[in-house]
Amino acid sequence: FSLDVYGTNRSYLGDYWRMSTPDYANDEVGLVTNDPSKEAWYGMDLASSAGVNGRYDWNNSVFFFGVDYTNLLQSQKEDIYALRVRSFNSAGVNLGLAIKDPLAAGLDYKVDLKYRYTDDLLNDQTNGQAGLQSHDLGFRLDVESVLSGGHNLKIETSYEMTDESGPLDVTAAALDFAPSYVVKSSRWLLEAGLRLSTVFKTDGRSVMYSHKEQVIYPVLRAEYMLFPEFLKTYATVGGGTQMNTYSSLVAKNRRVNPYYGRGVWNLLDVTEEKLSGELGFEGRLTSRFAYTLKGGYKIYGNAPLETLYIPNKEYGYMPGLGYAPYQMAYASMDFLLDTEAVRVDGNVQFNGVTSVGKTFKTLAGFVFPAPFNGNIAVMYDYKDRFYAGVDCDFATSRDGRAYRKASGGNAKDYKVTIPAYADLGVNLEYRLNSGMSLWARGGNLLGMTVQRELL
Repeated sequence: FSLDVYGTNRSYLGDYWRMSTPDYANDEVGLVTNDPSKEAWYGMDLASSAGVNGRYDWNNSVFFFGVDYTNLLQSQKEDIYALRVRSFNSAGVNLGLAIKDPLAAGLDYKVDLKYRYTDDLLNDQTNGQAGLQSHDLGFRLDVESVLSGGHNLKIETSYEMTDESGPLDVTAAALDFAPSYVVKSSRWLLEAGLRLSTVFKTDGRSVMYSHKEQVIYPVLRAEYMLFPEFLKTYATVGGGTQMNTYSSLVAKNRRVNPYYGRGVWNLLDVTEEKLSGELGFEGRLTSRFAYTLKGGYKIYGNAPLETLYIPNKEYGYMPGLGYAPYQMAYASMDFLLDTEAVRVDGNVQFNGVTSVGKTFKTLAGFVFPAPFNGNIAVMYDYKDRFYAGVDCDFATSRDGRAYRKASGGNAKDYKVTIPAYADLGVNLEYRLNSGMSLWARGGNLLGMTVQRELL
């Protein structure tokens, strides 16, 4: 039996910059960043989380469970007239059961059951008080029969349901069923099957979850051990859908709120990966250096992208979230060098959006991922007692279009750029004993404007 208890708090209280205002006479708006000439405003962003994770082992099975809670307290200017105050609370529980030795049992399985309740209360001077409540339920079962001669039958199935009340007001569910046949030996593996994946809603009047997906997707995978214990290569072809719930969007970006669609885009919708292909290599050069190289191409029928909305000339920009079809080539490298005294690890990724929907409604307002981003960290360990390190998160500039609904209901868009950044940090730690440490950290030592989200 094992039990982990955790709690974290990351908060900011202080001044926020007013963002730069677009030049409406010029299609080239330029950088979207803070404007020192504008008066700053005081706000807060308090994020706290706590939880318990545990597991219990018996015979050839393991039972695992978890309970978590997240709280956000925020105040932010949503427009020139009002200061929005927000109280977000979300609590979840998950239960699971899995087998430890599939070969002994002749069957491999894992069962997951989860539930989450979310309450989001917003209050501002213009719109008054508004609240959102959501219930999320999920079930997943993965089963693989261990047959003779390396022939296996594999089935993955899942069901998710979300019920959102308040401004979004929709009930939707996602069903996924993927049978496949697996053949493997000591050095290679082949898998072939198909995936049936769809999202449907019970209320046809709601505009949320309006994308219509293709339902059937391939499941193909091939692996080959080029050099046992040193280099494995793999190739996959796949696709499928994912239902984006309100709680999952906030988990990725805590600034998301019920009005993040800005009345232009649907905040809740489906991510559909119509077709994807990936080639990768996993290996190590020595016992202390490991790496993963992979690259591929994805065709999205619908996927979320960050957006910029211009509500009026006085305020400037407002961040948001929308969905669009696009295609993207990608490549990444993860590496780890671990010696007795020094540990170096990092990730470098390339994202290249090659095409996007041609209509104005599809294109306007979207800001694409940074072409290059990553992180590198170096840590020095002195006798398992004193640690000193340096790390850097970085991203190149991001391009996109800001959306504005002009007078007379006409729409217009402007070219925008989110600036590049390198967030350089240092940290020191002194370990008092196996259960307690003293540490200090400093970040953004280069003094750059770091915009991981748009604003």
